[in-house]
Amino acid sequence: MLEVIGKLLNVIDDEMLVLDDYAFSVMKRKNNVLIVNDQLDEFKSKYITGENLKKLDYPYLQGTLQAAPWR
Repeated sequence: MLEVIGKLLNVIDDEMLVLDDYAFSVMKRKNNVLIVNDQLDEFKSKYITGENLKKLDYPYLQGTLQAAPWR
């Protein structure tokens, strides 16, 4: 899945927000900067690792993202 997200990041030249099925902000790109949420629960942190994020093939920063605005 991260490979697909990485390809989308390289093709779509606009802001993007990647949510999980509970509307939790996992990744957000704004002003060509991708931020990966570093406030992940135990389940998500097993899959959103540094090794797995390499599959994005896209530069990123880690930081805290706010909850989705409609929550």
